[in-house]
Amino acid sequence: MTSADYQETIERFARLARQEAEIVHEAGASRLLAHGARTARAYVLLHGTTNSPAQWLEFASLLFDLGHNVYLPRAPYHGLRSRRVSELARLTAADLQSYALDAVAAGCGLGEELALIGVSGGATIAAWAAQNCPEINVTVLGMPFFNLYGLPERFSSPVRKLLGRLPDVALTRPGESHRSWVYRGQSTHGVAAYLALASDVIGKARGGAAPGGKIIILTTSRDRLANNGTTKRLAAAWRGLGAEVVQYHFPASANVPHNSADPAADPDSRRLFYQKIAALLEESPSALPGVSL
Repeated sequence: MTSADYQETIERFARLARQEAEIVHEAGASRLLAHGARTARAYVLLHGTTNSPAQWLEFASLLFDLGHNVYLPRAPYHGLRSRRVSELARLTAADLQSYALDAVAAGCGLGEELALIGVSGGATIAAWAAQNCPEINVTVLGMPFFNLYGLPERFSSPVRKLLGRLPDVALTRPGESHRSWVYRGQSTHGVAAYLALASDVIGKARGGAAPGGKIIILTTSRDRLANNGTTKRLAAAWRGLGAEVVQYHFPASANVPHNSADPAADPDSRRLFYQKIAALLEESPSALPGVSL
């Protein structure tokens, strides 16, 4: 990669921004924080399902202040002007795979080394990228969504197929607060798409495909959306294939929920989540004050 590749990435983002301006609301748009040249390490941050790049903006700004270029791409059908979660009814695993490949290509143009970070459904996408894109140096999976909380793995495939075949249902969450950057509720077809991608990741691991680069996985005892058991077994499978896998589990006493990387999350939980990621990536903790490592 050269300075020409960096310039091409900048121009590609400018085109994307113009396209998004016609269909995406301001809070949901892709973001790029760039220093004007390639940096030693570039970060690509992938948001969770129903969310948008704004989910990671605070952490992205901290990484940018450390001297890194940071790209926050919007996932397909997210952040649209309708602000309706039913937009995700069209989402497929193939859409998420294409999104991952585009995000990685952009990240390679921004830095000599590429670090990919995803949270929730974004971590599912990041895991798929780690298995399929050898140019990634380190991948961070925050509260990855490989299976539904409390669902035995033997039922995961039937449930996924059922959700995908039945008409899409927009599920509401009682008491969910309004956040301008997030769709309210959940789309059953959208969930099926992320589960299909998770199934691909797990299937490849069972078939002997190890992810490239270093893999960092964070889970929490407070998770009531993702299945920690499935994540633990996948990590063990990867490690058995020779992958470098580092795991950290937040105890219940840390009070770190599934969605800690969000402007609406509890500030202490959010800072703790950011601090732990920074420590595991060997970034300067002084840039993330407020919680001791």
